[in-house]
Amino acid sequence: MDVKEIIKPDLIFKQMDFNTPEEVISFLAEKLTSNELVKSEFRPAVLEREKTFPTALFTGSINVAIPHTDVKYVNKPAIAIATLKHPISWRRMDKPEDDIPVSMVFMLAIVDPNEYVLFLSKLTTLFGKPDVLADLYNANSNADMANILLANLCGEEKQENKNKED
Repeated sequence: MDVKEIIKPDLIFKQMDFNTPEEVISFLAEKLTSNELVKSEFRPAVLEREKTFPTALFTGSINVAIPHTDVKYVNKPAIAIATLKHPISWRRMDKPEDDIPVSMVFMLAIVDPNEYVLFLSKLTTLFGKPDVLADLYNANSNADMANILLANLCGEEKQENKNKED
């Protein structure tokens, strides 16, 4: 999967005003659906999965959520991103009984299950870098945010390929 193919400025939404995870999920899923990147069943499937398997990650700085669902609901790989005007309460992935304030949401639509795991791994590595999260959250434009993501995610890809060659 080419990361450059799935990170598109027109699927990045900055400083959005939502009050619940369901509002964010519905909004981002609608954007993916209207671009025919996912099937119409994608939104309800993500909402249902979130009830059982919440996706908020405590990062120690800017907390994120990564809602997603089964690959069978995806037509073409994509990621829809929202930064939030104010943090919203979201259930933690590692402690579902706890809520944390989330400021950025990365909705994943990946076709290949193996690529899904690899991409999630790359994202979680990126989420462990508070300076990168701050740069993403404070990016001046959608294009700047996309470029920050690409520089960090593709940089890791290049390093992985270099390690394979050694």
